[in-house]
Amino acid sequence: MSNELVGLESLPNCYITRITLDDNSTKSFTCSVSLEVFDAVEGNRTIWSYSPLFSDFLKVALIETQNINLADELTQGFISPLPSKLTKSVFFDDTTKIHYMSLKEFRRSGNTYTSKVKFNVSNDTQNLSVFAFCYIDTKDLSNYLKLDMTGKLSNYYGSMSSERVLVSASTVKSAAVFYKPDNTIWSGPVHQHEGVFMEGSQHTSEPHATLRRATVQNLKLIDRRGDNYPERERTAIASNPVISNLHVSINNNEDVNGLFFVNMKQLLLTKTKLGTKIANLSFRMFNDFLSQIEISQLIIKRFEANVKLTKTKLGTFTNSTLNKKKSDLIAVSIDNAPYNLKTQENLKERFLFSNRNIRAFEFTDDSKTKRTKGNFKYSVEIILKDKSQQYIDNIIDGLRSSLTELKEIHYTLAKRSSYDYDLGKLKPGVAVPSAIEDIVQNYYNTRQYFKDFDDTEKRGLINQKIKSFSVGSYTPITSERFIKDLEKLISLMSRRFGISYKYNSKTPRTTKTTFIPARIFISKTFENDINFFDFNRSYDYIAPITTKGFPVLGTNDILNRGNEEINRFYYNQGITIADQLKTLPAEVQDAILSIDPTKVSYFAPLTVQYKDQNVSVENVDSLDFGKINIIVKGAQEISAVVRRASGQTQIGRLAKGPVNTHDSSGDLTSAESSVSTEVEKRPVSIEDSESQQLIESFYYFGENSEFVNVDDNYQPPATEDITVMTNFVEMAYATPTVAGVGAYDFSSANNLVSTATNSNYFSAVDVANEPAQAKALVNSQSNSVKNNVLRSLVDPLKNVLSFNAYQIVFKTLQKVEKITGFATDSNGIEIVTEPIFEMLKTSDIQDDSTLICRMRYYEEGPLMTKLPVNLRLPVRNQMFIVSNRDLSQAQFDEIPPLLTSNLSSIVAPIVKYSTTNIITQPLNKTPVKLSSTQRRPSPTNQRVGSRRLRRGQVVSSPRSQRTRRGAGAPTQRPQRPQRQQRPTTPSRTPSRSPRTSGGGSSGGGGY
Repeated sequence: MSNELVGLESLPNCYITRITLDDNSTKSFTCSVSLEVFDAVEGNRTIWSYSPLFSDFLKVALIETQNINLADELTQGFISPLPSKLTKSVFFDDTTKIHYMSLKEFRRSGNTYTSKVKFNVSNDTQNLSVFAFCYIDTKDLSNYLKLDMTGKLSNYYGSMSSERVLVSASTVKSAAVFYKPDNTIWSGPVHQHEGVFMEGSQHTSEPHATLRRATVQNLKLIDRRGDNYPERERTAIASNPVISNLHVSINNNEDVNGLFFVNMKQLLLTKTKLGTKIANLSFRMFNDFLSQIEISQLIIKRFEANVKLTKTKLGTFTNSTLNKKKSDLIAVSIDNAPYNLKTQENLKERFLFSNRNIRAFEFTDDSKTKRTKGNFKYSVEIILKDKSQQYIDNIIDGLRSSLTELKEIHYTLAKRSSYDYDLGKLKPGVAVPSAIEDIVQNYYNTRQYFKDFDDTEKRGLINQKIKSFSVGSYTPITSERFIKDLEKLISLMSRRFGISYKYNSKTPRTTKTTFIPARIFISKTFENDINFFDFNRSYDYIAPITTKGFPVLGTNDILNRGNEEINRFYYNQGITIADQLKTLPAEVQDAILSIDPTKVSYFAPLTVQYKDQNVSVENVDSLDFGKINIIVKGAQEISAVVRRASGQTQIGRLAKGPVNTHDSSGDLTSAESSVSTEVEKRPVSIEDSESQQLIESFYYFGENSEFVNVDDNYQPPATEDITVMTNFVEMAYATPTVAGVGAYDFSSANNLVSTATNSNYFSAVDVANEPAQAKALVNSQSNSVKNNVLRSLVDPLKNVLSFNAYQIVFKTLQKVEKITGFATDSNGIEIVTEPIFEMLKTSDIQDDSTLICRMRYYEEGPLMTKLPVNLRLPVRNQMFIVSNRDLSQAQFDEIPPLLTSNLSSIVAPIVKYSTTNIITQPLNKTPVKLSSTQRRPSPTNQRVGSRRLRRGQVVSSPRSQRTRRGAGAPTQRPQRPQRQQRPTTPSRTPSRSPRTSGGGSSGGGGY
């Protein structure tokens, strides 16, 4: 056996081979420290234990301390660890205890001595360290030899070993191990010289090798304390919607592109058989459950939603939907696999979220055009397979299989042919089956159902359990306890989910209902009223899109659109502040000049459309006022007719009884149109409106119809000049009274800028978040701004010719918002009908971002005035997605796998010779070199007060110990005097180990 293992440089090394933490009470836990001492063999006998001169007086001390300062002093070698010296330290207090015992009290197997020290530790302990070493009890030895063994002679102790058990209330996870130049493990003490670790306790002139330090997992510490995690709270599950509202985006072909979300988590909790019982699963296990849910059928339908007014008993009017049962099938699909909808031409899944909680689906209805009259609604029907029972059954079956396998492992390892009960460890060559790793992980994965701990804590629990099964740490008690824990968990699962494995001898009457798989059916009719005829007039805010599907813009597309918006209103050179605004506070001037952060936040229209006519409003410097006015007039006629028909319908309803009407919104972007279908809040549809106009009847009745105009009623068409003049006069009377340029002129009274800055609620941040278009009006007199609104001789915001053009360019702004998430209930479950929208900013546009965006009319800012209602037209591609990735491919943020211990990497020598606390050995200890005479004492000395064993080894008997400690007459050899008890004080008296029998109060030399 090597010197570094036995420790022949001084006294034998005392190794801390295992530290086990177990529950004790609600206030404390137990810490069991396993110690091991080796002896060297010369010929047919050992060295230390053979000599009674040392074997009778060789003791082992274990120091446990919660005092950080004392632990540091011992670690750095500044104080002696001998009990007689340590108790005199200024840092020694009641948080430090010393356990010591004779080597004869150790269990011997061959040349190996083992023992265990067990003590209680308070649950609120923050720091705990242990130190172990061998020493010579020089007091008893000096009495025996009648020699003066004081001074340096009293410092007979070997090298210390140490472990940090707790640091800031947490167990230490890593340890150090030293390798010799030949890559074998160094098992003895080390010292540091010039920054390099070397063999031995101290640096000497004799040659000694350098060591390589490696960091390994701390496998020596086994934390078997119960998880003590609280039970998961079983809160009530709210009845939140499973299916979201419909988000609609109508493209330039009048294709309806609908996007809706399905809350799979809410569906699982409220619709499945066992959903309410597993409502509080950990995220990892819940994610596993979600990944097994398949959609058996997904159906999208459209039906005509004509609305008629009905009178209630109170005399008020309400609406009711007709023709709901007469529906058209738009698309249908199924899941090829969980979270893998089979893609159809008009129906597909979009992977917009990073987890499985919410699924997104889009459909396209391309069967209608802007000539289609009437209101339409859409509905969705979803059929799913309920696999909750199967999921739970599989978990319990897996636990039962693990239990069977664990019992086989216990039977194999606990046999005497595999386990050395004398040394308390597995015999050489016996390995723990690697299957234990899967069993442990399966146990804690299921345990997480009921205990509230996260994956980080679970990883620690798994690692601790696997470490307890390592070759250097395993005991039969470990597997016995684990078997009981696994049996309790299986019983708990069965009780919680009502699983019964009793054999059912009854035969079902029929197989029709017995073997039908569980099905879940959910459906929803979306509130959106779609009127295709409304899109005879509209705005385009992004480039026209005619492809099917929800619009998807790349990050460069949306950034370029933002740059385009800035270039419409500002010159390329740096933006400067107008002279009249330089009296404003500096932060307000900076806010007005801040354009880039919000360049994607607000868009002005690019084109205005009426029927088949389009006019561009992109170039502010060259707006075609005449064409814009013609298109706006045509668009407003539709709006006027819709509003007028609505009033007539309600009046006629009172006089004539029920009249069929059609709900149609003149503004699909308004809050009313997206939520309610009440006719009072909406004009009637174009289908009824057209009946009030003098449409050429020959389209319906032919050329000879009595409704064809006759010559007496014929009026010649107006000339172009008359038409222009008529339109001009009509616009002059139709132009609403709105704020003019004075609202944006800082030199005017009550302008927007001064009103905002004088407000108690004013904030420069609010101004910074204002649209660049509004800032261009305020800063119009700056040379960096393209428009000359404030320099014009006439007021372009009120002038009849330019009114529509300038109101459209500067007032019909769309605020771009992104969905940042959903409102959540008290349990943290998303409410998919309540998306949270926030303003889209340039900083949100990242290469890896996926953003669901919408546009809505903006008018609530401090630098904006109200938009005329008659210029609110429907918006094309009102909702879109910003993303660079393929949205047809799932890219979930999968939970990273738990990094757990691997039994194949746990080697017994590494466990024993690793350390979590590298010791600098004290310099004041006296080395002991055994001479040949010391190694072979005379037979006389061997026999006095002892009995002879095989190989001539002498071990003191209890009777001889009592004789040596008594005050009787001397015998063949001098009697050891009776030990004097030191005065006991709570803070100074070392405690005895529960295993120490006799001589436990002796602290060694110096007493």
